[in-house]
Amino acid sequence: MLYLQNDVDNGHYSWRLKPEDVVREYWHAMYGISGGKISDAQYVGLDKCIVFYTLNNQEYVLNLTRPMKKGDTGIWVIKS
Repeated sequence: MLYLQNDVDNGHYSWRLKPEDVVREYWHAMYGISGGKISDAQYVGLDKCIVFYTLNNQEYVLNLTRPMKKGDTGIWVIKS
């Protein structure tokens, strides 16, 4: 995680700063899928977010966290 956070701190992978973008990248990178829709993102404090992602009429709930920095410059990763 430290390497990922350092990459973002140095201007790379800015999509890691938004939970919605992390979810989209996850589906694309893991399954080659794009085109799903994010219906909601619920922030729980500074370091947790629940994202609701719908694909082919199936809703997925993804839990994300900020493992390194709490705040706007911390990366988001999928926890479950």
